[in-house]
This record gives sequence, C-alpha cells and structure tokens, in this order.
Amino acid sequence: MKKNHLYHISSKKEAMKKHCLSLLTLALVATGTVSSLSGQVRIYQEPFTLPTYRVMEPEIMPNWDVRRYPYPMLDRITNEKYNRTYRALWVENEYVKTLVLPEIGGRLHGAQDKTNGYQFLYDQKVIKPGLIGLTGAWISGGVEWNFPDGRHGMYPKGYGVRIRR
Repeated sequence: MKKNHLYHISSKKEAMKKHCLSLLTLALVATGTVSSLSGQVRIYQEPFTLPTYRVMEPEIMPNWDVRRYPYPMLDRITNEKYNRTYRALWVENEYVKTLVLPEIGGRLHGAQDKTNGYQFLYDQKVIKPGLIGLTGAWISGGVEWNFPDGRHGMYPKGYGVRIRR
C-alpha cells in the first residue's frame, strides 16, 4: 500500500506523547523558561469551567479516508450548551501566564502578559465547535497540533498530565 503522508507516526500513543510534549514546550518557551531572565516558574493544575456545546458520540464505523483514519468523524454537534469543568494546566512566571487544556487535545488555550494584563493569545470564552475540521468538530482560538494535516480536530482523546517535582 502506498503511503500518502510524508510524515508517519507509528502509533496514536506515540503521537499523543509527542503532541503533549510539543505544546508543553511551547508553553514553557512562552513563559520564558528557556531564557535566563525567566525567574521562578510555577506549573500547577486547577479546575477551569467553560460553557461548552455538546458533541455527540461518533459513528461506530470509522471513515477509512487515509488522511483521517484512525480518528473518528465527529460531525454530530448539538445546540446544547452546558458548563463543563476542565482540568487546566497553568504554566507561569512573573511575566507570562499560559493555559493548556489537556482534555481537548492538549490545546494551548490562552496566554497573558502579566505585566500589563494583555491577553496575547486569545482564549475563547466558550467551546463551540464548527464542522470545518479534518475530523469534523473543530474550535477556534489557542494553539493546537495540526501537522502534517491542518485542522486536526477537536476531541482526540484527552492527554494525561502529571506534575512532578
């Protein structure tokens, strides 16, 4: 079988690990931990509640499209809004505070300049998907994994996060 992708990741678990590490690295760089001027860095988890529009379970039979498989097609969205509490991962120093939401694909959801309160990475105030992603439901705002295919999707399985000292 001919491969249509230039880049191939051997397993979903490996892809999820790489994705989570890349977004955490981006959050750490955004908070200045790579530079010597960063000072003390704090990483912690807290509940974070956002109004969220429900996405129904995908069809059981997957779409065998080469670009999409093994991800299910999430094309059944609703107008039902509820308040959902996410496990938020905060990474901050004295200058920058970033928010990562592991449960919606490890999205870097927002970043704020603490010196002047400017939100330089816009964070959506509601999670409302549209049917424009490669796998259907997709939300705007923040930074997400979308390489090598753009608009990867909204709900790959959530990533586990563990903070160690």
